[in-house]
Amino acid sequence: MAFENYLPSNVQDFRWAPIYFEPIPMSGERIAIALIATQSDGKFKCMSLIDPKQRGTLFKAENTYVKNVLSLVIESCASHFANSNAIEDWQMPVSGVYLGVVNEAKSASLEDLVMHAAPMTSFFYHAPVEHDTNIKPREVNWAKSVADIVLLSNARYKQNLNVSLFLGNHEVPAIFTFYSPELAASLVPLTHNKLKQKVEEARAKLWSLDMLSDAPNFLFKPTRRELLAACESNEQDSKKNLIFEAVEELRDEASRRGVELADVSSPAEAARHILSAVTAA
Repeated sequence: MAFENYLPSNVQDFRWAPIYFEPIPMSGERIAIALIATQSDGKFKCMSLIDPKQRGTLFKAENTYVKNVLSLVIESCASHFANSNAIEDWQMPVSGVYLGVVNEAKSASLEDLVMHAAPMTSFFYHAPVEHDTNIKPREVNWAKSVADIVLLSNARYKQNLNVSLFLGNHEVPAIFTFYSPELAASLVPLTHNKLKQKVEEARAKLWSLDMLSDAPNFLFKPTRRELLAACESNEQDSKKNLIFEAVEELRDEASRRGVELADVSSPAEAARHILSAVTAA
């Protein structure tokens, strides 16, 4: 079995944790309001996960109180981590604030880590929108982003990511986004640009997933085989319809091959889907 792990050559060690707030003391109902991340060289970042508009909608009359709590949290973190103190030693500045599980991860930069960790931490977090119309949106590298996010959750999955296997007599290996005894998953981004080509790529991935059920000489055969159809939510409605039709055709073909199909709208959702399938097995 051959493995190809597409990780940046300049990865560094980081630690990060969510910070939770309990609006009603002792109720057990908590939301993630902030995230703290530290780098091995002492750099750190503490950021809010809820923007002011969301906060006002959620807390209404209590918005000012929550705003003050969040400000205290950010200031307290800045003071604590300016001296390169450990995350676990941070003292909550006010009652009703709790430190979540401290995670260890590798990433190319502090900004890159926060970009992936924030949407995994809070449902309410959305990356800032760039309003300069002269800047073209950066094309998402789905395979790399999914791998980075899965590794943020658990570094031991490194050997399960972007796995290359030779199937049948083919000289070119099939690459699986995730491969383990519990799950074999292949991801293909479906956009209106070169949609026909992407559908053919998806069919090739379905064939590879189908072949796993009869492939000899493997140490194990995954219990679950799945195609992840990546469909970004920012497509125009007319183009969404074309992509939807393509997904439904692929779903029918997947069903005939005994392969499941799941449509995901972001790398974070794809990573969460993989992690959920593996941990539930």
